[in-house]
Amino acid sequence: RRPSDTSGRFRICVSLLRRSHGDQPGAEVLPITVMRVRISRRFATTLIASICIGLCGAVPVEAQTPGPAHDRPAVISIELWSIDDRILHGDRSPEDRFLAEAQYTISGMIYGWSFRYVPESRVRAVGQEFALQPHASIPWGDPALNVREVRSVDNILYGLTDYRLSQHDRARRESWQSIATVRSSGVGTGDILAGADGKLLAIEEAIRDAIDRHLRMVVPNRPREAHGDVVLAEAPRIRPISGLYEARVHVLIRIEAVLPYLVY
Repeated sequence: RRPSDTSGRFRICVSLLRRSHGDQPGAEVLPITVMRVRISRRFATTLIASICIGLCGAVPVEAQTPGPAHDRPAVISIELWSIDDRILHGDRSPEDRFLAEAQYTISGMIYGWSFRYVPESRVRAVGQEFALQPHASIPWGDPALNVREVRSVDNILYGLTDYRLSQHDRARRESWQSIATVRSSGVGTGDILAGADGKLLAIEEAIRDAIDRHLRMVVPNRPREAHGDVVLAEAPRIRPISGLYEARVHVLIRIEAVLPYLVY
């Protein structure tokens, strides 16, 4: 609420209600604790936006249900978010930004990538290398991909984006579930000042981390190089944290080759 002075600051009142487990009649209700703090208007907006992204559906969610390919819904729906800032995004419209991110994400969920990964080895003075090559991509302007709804909450734009799956798309996704793949997860970050490119960097770093975690579990010694294929098992979960985009991914991995060092 706005204070009585004109210093341009907000006073936020936070009420914490602690109660015993369950909502049974007669359950003990402990006293309410009220905390008042004064923070700047800009910080308040950023704080509220971060809470909304973390708690209120800013995470993309795929509209799919388990079952055979022909029984699944013919649409993937994901909700994406973007900071409403022309410095970060220039004059590109929110719809175009959401379509570009959805094109990248959903292509990664259907087609996936081939990868080449060289883990870092300081002992051998080998630097890390990681490259993703998409197997295919949804064409830009494909009428099957569209932004159904855009809304703004506390300087954050949310876009609900749909993609109508063809029979080939559904069969391809189903094949990823049936071939010899393993599931892994990873976390990556990207610079928030890089805008949309920072998000994609965070996703790719998270994919690399997921592959690295899997290799650490199955390969006793650090490999010289690994090749294979990877696909997003679901839409990434992305949030802003300390000036960075943090992406968390769940992927399906198919390892084609792991090349060891021949001499230590």
